[in-house]
Amino acid sequence: MKLFQGCLLIILIVLTSFSVAQRNQRGSGINNIFKPCVAGINTHNLQNRNDLWPKIYNLPSLAGGKDIFECYDSGYMISGLLVDSDLINRMNIVIKTDVNGNPLWKRIIGDGTNPGSFSHFTPTLDGGCVLIGQTTVHDQCPDYFCYDIWIMKLDACGNKEWCKIYSVPMDIDEGADIIQLSNGNLIALVNYYGYDVVEERIALFCLSPDGETLWQKVYLTSEHPQWATYGYGYSLFKDKEENLLFTGECILFDDYINPTYWHYQMLNIKFSPDGEEIWGKPWYMEFDSLNRSGQYVAQDYHGNYVIGGSGPSTICQCFPPALLKLSRDGTILEETEFPQGMPLYYGSGGNHGGLAFTSANRIVTGTTYIDEPGYVPGHNVARLSDTLGNILQEKHLYDDPNVLMRVQQTSDNHILMTAGFWASPDSLKIFVYKLTPDLQFAQPDNRPLVYDYLCPQSPLPNDTIFPDCDIIVGVGEPMHQTNRYSLLVSPNPASEQLTITIPDRRMQEWESNGISSQTLYYKLPGNLRLQFTDALGRLSKTISIENGTKQITVDVSSWPAGIYLARLTGGDTFIAGAKLIVK
Repeated sequence: MKLFQGCLLIILIVLTSFSVAQRNQRGSGINNIFKPCVAGINTHNLQNRNDLWPKIYNLPSLAGGKDIFECYDSGYMISGLLVDSDLINRMNIVIKTDVNGNPLWKRIIGDGTNPGSFSHFTPTLDGGCVLIGQTTVHDQCPDYFCYDIWIMKLDACGNKEWCKIYSVPMDIDEGADIIQLSNGNLIALVNYYGYDVVEERIALFCLSPDGETLWQKVYLTSEHPQWATYGYGYSLFKDKEENLLFTGECILFDDYINPTYWHYQMLNIKFSPDGEEIWGKPWYMEFDSLNRSGQYVAQDYHGNYVIGGSGPSTICQCFPPALLKLSRDGTILEETEFPQGMPLYYGSGGNHGGLAFTSANRIVTGTTYIDEPGYVPGHNVARLSDTLGNILQEKHLYDDPNVLMRVQQTSDNHILMTAGFWASPDSLKIFVYKLTPDLQFAQPDNRPLVYDYLCPQSPLPNDTIFPDCDIIVGVGEPMHQTNRYSLLVSPNPASEQLTITIPDRRMQEWESNGISSQTLYYKLPGNLRLQFTDALGRLSKTISIENGTKQITVDVSSWPAGIYLARLTGGDTFIAGAKLIVK
């Protein structure tokens, strides 16, 4: 993973740091920041000459492409960052285009005074989108080394519906990815949430469609000295059964080569839509202790998970691009390495931009190789291979200090790729590629499509959205407020009556393969029952509890003296328990 992190160094400096120098006044000059779209820039690397793809979006500001998806009306939505001349101050841009990449409308998000960036965005069921990232708008610390998680919902017409900032004062928190479920709820992946810089660095939030928190989860909670620590989450993937897989990395104790060393390893955890873990493991636990990394996931025609990343190679003694395959139950099936493709491309790199299956046995990947030494991204390739790793075709894309950021598949089986490139020595631009399944640049699409038909009127061609958001504080505190998810018994011991305080939340813990988590559910299940059993496990009393009940009183004057166990359940779900003594 560290090799790939090195290759991302320049892009991350440009696209994800905060400014300490330049500041813009709120709204100054940002409504008219766009120039017309320019297609088919004449560079020696690009073989296409049909003046359609790739699309290059010229801006007077430096800019970088981050993410892309196909909209409900067959158009495309592109997200990117606007970067100041100091290379680190930026705002955000969302561009809605037609099926040929021509802009329909654009939104700039931010105010220039308090920088904020979106890491990813995803389409929503209502035709809009939801974005996740980080912002300094609340803490406003002078060195910009503190920022909060930022989630914003836009409707299908590019209007802000709601915005939430999850504040942990003067702390570095990062929103990594977000996905919507079929019931409308949102799952958000975040990093560094809270002040623990070693444990508990990966968290998940489940939000309702209007942004209210339903449950939250934190990973790598165990204090076991040999269990996973220093975690980081990269992306979320929703599979065909609506279970979710997240990819990331962690440091894990080395049980294979040298038991006194720790190693970075790829981390994969599968969980259900309601937050229940199905399985989780670091990659090396069934192979060796060499580092592997992966980011975006695709599901093959058999339901297996294929992760684009990098892995170790004995051929080149480096970490070349790789495809890493897991079965639905988490069994490691194989890893396919690409140490060499075109003669120019040899050595370390990654398929971290993503991948897509164009048929049962054909995979397209967005691949970046690294110029060594220095780990500078040097060669970008769209690659078609079979499932055995045989390279069938490659297309040389634009080279320079850059990384392909996202690969997406359209409903008509085209491949979209986005990135930010140095098109000239002093101008960073947003590039979008559209390729056919055999890696040719797509021809013009002349279908008579109607765009933005969900909008009551035509969206504004240019608009600015300022970060006026709800500030959510203390979200991390309930994880440590044990009284909120515990049965509290008073007095204890008791001889006549005792009062039991019913929790309003449920905490669930999970451990597997050196990985641990805690999940806090903000709503209790239905069919609540409180059962009392004696020291021999015999049932003494059962009480039905209505949802919303805060306390109940229990008469124990007739109970034999001894130790009893109280258990609160909701259907088959255990919620909380407590030991009590009757005198």
